[in-house]
Amino acid sequence: AGDVSKFGVEIEYSEEPQPLGTMGPLNLIDDLPDTFLAMNADLLTDLNFQGLWDDHISRGSIATVATYVKTTRLGLGVLETDSEERITGFSEKPTLRHKVSMGVYVFQKAILDHIPQGVSFGFDQLMANLLAEGKVVGSHLFDGKWLDIGIPADYERALEEFEANRDRYLPVG
Repeated sequence: AGDVSKFGVEIEYSEEPQPLGTMGPLNLIDDLPDTFLAMNADLLTDLNFQGLWDDHISRGSIATVATYVKTTRLGLGVLETDSEERITGFSEKPTLRHKVSMGVYVFQKAILDHIPQGVSFGFDQLMANLLAEGKVVGSHLFDGKWLDIGIPADYERALEEFEANRDRYLPVG
């Protein structure tokens, strides 16, 4: 734990006694406010966090997920078939668009009621449970810069991006 006071922030740390997944550790924090921000540490983004926060508050949902549109170009032709396996359509190497989680969330403290204590519990499990229970989960679509830096090649790319656009990620004032 380094000293971050020169940046005008105070950070408190919580240790996991055992691996608890991406959502399980939230149960270890005693003094969470009624509404709070949670995010993965392995990303680089210029997301407007205030906009995400305001969107969450205006929705009144238990959770809001920052989302990003990723495109994937398939290197193969894609066939569509009917129930009798007759080809009904074909797309040559289509580009697919998917809304993905950015790993940035605004939660209501009530989310803790949906996260079991002391066991590994991930974002995927939390979303499945919330949706099965009919809870309102909002999506905040973002079209700025977002890089997942969970693997070394992506980390190197993020370092280059950060150095080239430092003011984008650390705005003055």
